[in-house]
Amino acid sequence: MVASSAVSFASSAEKAAGRSGLATSAWMRAVAATRHATAWLVLPADLPLVQPDTLLQVAKALQTHTVVVPSWQGERGHPVGFAASCRPELLALTGDSGARAVVQHYGAHLLAVQDAGCVHDVDTPQALEEARQRLG
Repeated sequence: MVASSAVSFASSAEKAAGRSGLATSAWMRAVAATRHATAWLVLPADLPLVQPDTLLQVAKALQTHTVVVPSWQGERGHPVGFAASCRPELLALTGDSGARAVVQHYGAHLLAVQDAGCVHDVDTPQALEEARQRLG
């Protein structure tokens, strides 16, 4: 169980100096602004069906693993968790590949979860309607 945690939310609009693509996203700025954090969970906004328990499971797994990726029925999902030791590499990212290089460098602990929401993108009108139906 996660004893206590501080949560920071960020949104992205402007580009950081000298960077482009995903490296300018809000989560990169959040990493830069939270230098004393023990870990970060990266959850794209187009995955609104992720269950709270999945967030807790990833956070707990970060107590013993450097990078944690939840998976549902063998498919990798989000949120991807990064321990504080990943901070220098996360801050050095550029371009549109996201944190793929950091995940490859440290290797990912795949965490099987019972949460289809961790892999269900909601980025089209059809996917939005499917999400509405799932939520009732």
